[in-house]
Amino acid sequence: MSGAVVLARLVDEARSALLSREFLRGELRYAPEDLQVWTEPVPEPVDLAPVRDLVREVVRTTEAGSAAADVAAAPRLRKVLPISRRLAADPGVWRFVAVAVAADLVRHRWPVRTLAATRQRFWRAGVRHDSNAIGRLWWIAELTRDGDDFSLATRVLGNANLATTLFARRLGWHRPVVEGFVRFFSRPGAPSVEATVPRFSAAVGTCLLDALGAEDVVALLERIARRPSGGAGR
Repeated sequence: MSGAVVLARLVDEARSALLSREFLRGELRYAPEDLQVWTEPVPEPVDLAPVRDLVREVVRTTEAGSAAADVAAAPRLRKVLPISRRLAADPGVWRFVAVAVAADLVRHRWPVRTLAATRQRFWRAGVRHDSNAIGRLWWIAELTRDGDDFSLATRVLGNANLATTLFARRLGWHRPVVEGFVRFFSRPGAPSVEATVPRFSAAVGTCLLDALGAEDVVALLERIARRPSGGAGR
């Protein structure tokens, strides 16, 4: 694909027209002019050339299907796309980025196994592992950053199981929760993520996550780990 590409949004109706079997498998690429009929302008028309460069480098330097691609891509993606959260909340923006310049990264990180799953990773909104693969990385970097410090993003994305579990349950929207989980599950002999997260969710069900600091999260996880599986209360 050649030519400059500026950030825009794909309209909902583009899904059936653009996400063909050939595109999902990587047998078809779109030039900017191919997408014009399906796009709408956005108030922050950022040049996507740096995103294209990022995609090429990550695909070249990381193993297909590896969380290393997430670690390499997320901080840089947030840096080269310094858009507002308001714009980033528009699913059409991430659909455009994924289809127009980052399709190779979507398929590199999530090799095509079923067309239905791949279609979701281009189109579904959210930060789940089965949602738009580019928007997911941007939002995880945004939600976990401390100014220009993206170290927490790389740590949580480096543990694919932890990232999947936290962000599927929206616990990942709270930076201190992510930080506490990363600290706790970085320890040798930490319990199963899958077994612990539901118990944590049950334990905080009656309080506000925003009121918890990272140390509070670690302390609660420690109490949960010491108790039998039947006792998840605080």
